[in-house]
Amino acid sequence: MANEAAASETFAQNATAQESTAPAHGSVLTDLFDLDLGVDAQVLGATPEYTIDDVAQRAGVSRETVEKILLWFGQPSRNAAAKLYTQADVDAVGNVTWLTEALHLTEKEISSVVIATGYASETYSRYLIERLVHQLMTSRNIGDTEARFEALRIAPKQTAKIIDLVTYGFRRAFATTTHQLTTDCIARRGVGSEDQDAPFICAIGVCTIDEFSDRVASMGTWNYANQLRDFRSTAWNIINTHGGHLLRYNPDNLLYVSATTELGARTALELCQAGVSSPTGPVRVGLTWGYCTLMFADALGTDVTIAERLADAAAPSEALISPMAGRMLFKSPDFRLSPQQQRAVEGFDTLVPQHLAYA
Repeated sequence: MANEAAASETFAQNATAQESTAPAHGSVLTDLFDLDLGVDAQVLGATPEYTIDDVAQRAGVSRETVEKILLWFGQPSRNAAAKLYTQADVDAVGNVTWLTEALHLTEKEISSVVIATGYASETYSRYLIERLVHQLMTSRNIGDTEARFEALRIAPKQTAKIIDLVTYGFRRAFATTTHQLTTDCIARRGVGSEDQDAPFICAIGVCTIDEFSDRVASMGTWNYANQLRDFRSTAWNIINTHGGHLLRYNPDNLLYVSATTELGARTALELCQAGVSSPTGPVRVGLTWGYCTLMFADALGTDVTIAERLADAAAPSEALISPMAGRMLFKSPDFRLSPQQQRAVEGFDTLVPQHLAYA
């Protein structure tokens, strides 16, 4: 997805422009009763008219299956007799069962995919609302509670545009992913048969904000969160500009992968440079070349741990790379490598990192 912070900021500005006159607080409270009656129709695209048993019957599955799928989406059933569902819920249940059969997935596999969908959707929804609340507070000089009431009035009216934005982001990301995987598979055709089943190898980078907790305490959570949003947007742009993929997006650190060590190195150095001018403070980056097992919004593996340990060992605004990554960059005229002292690394015996810089 493109720069999510910029997209949601644009949404917030457009939404507040359409609702330029804020009603009195009492009026908002009164209108919430009418809002509650109509918000489902606006957001869901139809008035809920099905119970969970109706969904099961129309989807041709058991009630237990519907409850399980809804729970994976993060929507547990709490009232079996209530009419909370629409034809879209029927279609979603049908799509999950169809994909399970068409892709020959086990229940564990399809559940992880649906849970990832629910997690991503909920995270994005909450973030979008928070950006709108912030925009309302700053543009209208109102308090948090009043801004949240007003957001409840504004946001549902933008549902169609938000859905278009999310759909576009997924389609473009999915197209990019399939293209890159195709390129990787073609490149591997010449590899010996003994390596054909090995996972894809890549450059793995970890970027950590220096003295994160101290900076949050000194700046205050609200102020630091706004500065952090800007830095994360910058980091997202840097990683994507160099063809990488952002996998972990924690407040104090991020993890990315790149197709080559050169691209990973350029990303590492630009992240360090971005940290120098960011109010969030300098960053420390660790980079290695190796294998990892991809998870939703994260990755695991020995080489991931090495990148994390290198980031921990780096000085502020410094990028350290592993011996393996150093060997791959050794002949590159674009980089200068400076061997460091041998270090004891938690979980490993010793490691001889190299300082990374442009030539």
